[in-house]
Amino acid sequence: ILALAASAGAQVAPARPKITSVSHLSVYTSDPAKTETFYVHDLGAMKGIDPQNPAGVRFYFSPIQFVEVLPLPSPAPEHSRFDHAGYNTAEAEQMRLYLAAHHIDVPAKMTQGTDGSKYFEVKDPEGNRVQFVQPPVHPATVPLNPLSSHIIHVGYIVHNPTLEDSFYKDLLGFRPYWHGG
Repeated sequence: ILALAASAGAQVAPARPKITSVSHLSVYTSDPAKTETFYVHDLGAMKGIDPQNPAGVRFYFSPIQFVEVLPLPSPAPEHSRFDHAGYNTAEAEQMRLYLAAHHIDVPAKMTQGTDGSKYFEVKDPEGNRVQFVQPPVHPATVPLNPLSSHIIHVGYIVHNPTLEDSFYKDLLGFRPYWHGG
C-alpha cells in the first residue's frame, strides 16, 4: 500500500512537444546596408520589422522562418556575431514546462511578440541562447523565394559535443545533420 501511495504522488514529466522547424537565426551586423543587400538582393529574402526587438530587422524566407539581424553591440563580441538560434514549436508553453521538468532553467512565463508569437529563451550547456517560438496565428505574408523558402539548418561552434548532445540530441530529439568546420 505504501508503494502504491508513493507512486500515485509521483509526477510524470510532460511529453516533449514537437519541434516543427527552424524558426530563425539571430546575428549582429556592423553594416546594415550591406547586410540588407546580402539578404534581399543576393538571397531573395523579404525585409520586415522585428516583433521581438525594435532595434532589429527580419529577413523572411517563409512566413515563419527568417534571419533576425541586430545592431552590433559595443563592445563587440570577440569571437562571434551569433546572438541566438530559434526553433518553432506548436506548443511553446508545453515546451517550457517540458524543459523545466528536465532541470533546464526556464523563465517564469512566456513572452509575446507584437505579431502574436509566443516564445521563451534558455541557454544550452555551452551558454548559447536558444529560443522556442510558437508562430503567430497570422504570420507575415512572404512572397515565394525562388532561391529557397525553407531553412533546414542552423549551426554554430560546439566545444564539447558530449555536453551539447545531452541537450540537443537526448533532450530535444535532434539528429546530426553535418559535422565539420
